Amino acid sequence: KRHIVGTENNTQEEAQWPEFHPYISLDNYQKIRDSAFELGLNADLWNHVVSFAEKYMGGRPGFEHHTWTIVDWAIKLSREAIQIDGEVNLKVVFLSAFLHDIGYEIADKAIETNVKRSKGAHAERGRDLAKPFLEDLIEKGLVSTEEMKEVLDIVLVHDEIKELSDPERNITMNTKLLVAADTLGVISFSYGQPSFGRDGLERWWMKGKLDRFALLPDFAKKYYVELSKKMFDYIDDKSVDGIVEEVK
Repeated sequence: KRHIVGTENNTQEEAQWPEFHPYISLDNYQKIRDSAFELGLNADLWNHVVSFAEKYMGGRPGFEHHTWTIVDWAIKLSREAIQIDGEVNLKVVFLSAFLHDIGYEIADKAIETNVKRSKGAHAERGRDLAKPFLEDLIEKGLVSTEEMKEVLDIVLVHDEIKELSDPERNITMNTKLLVAADTLGVISFSYGQPSFGRDGLERWWMKGKLDRFALLPDFAKKYYVELSKKMFDYIDDKSVDGIVEEVK
């Protein structure tokens, strides 16, 4: 018998449509939301997280849809991981997906010309922004202190691929799923073009392809291979015609 951790006390309340600009269509929003609810995610938690995270999605130009793509992949990968061994806390993965890049809204304004420093700054700032929000969710009984600590750790280290690849660091399946979702989301065509432009996308892939691939759960590696092929079709053909795919 498999148990999905983090889905206790689920309610059937309808999730609210965000008041802020959603960056994706209503149909895609409902698809992602319904997939999360099928796994037992609490609707109250969904509403609070979406309302909070939407405020920060426009902080990095060109990345407005990025977070939604990562959330979509995080739910998909969590479903597969649960079917394999059940060692997944859906709330931790879900929260990490929505919160992992919220720090860019501040970091990119402060450090516009230094990408490396900006990436580190965005993780630290994201953790600092997420902490009081998660503490409020604890007060509401929607997450535990342990879940908050793990989410904050994932937000802080999600781009530290070399550190996460250290064999002496025992990373959780929740962390692996977020890194996998972030990796696949960057090269995904789920909602149009990938997160980076063509030149930036190729540089991103070449820089971290082996380290990121090694971090992926085995069941997720097939998606990386498939999307990498589509990514290079996009780069070579200068078009997304015929290669737009859906996260199913």
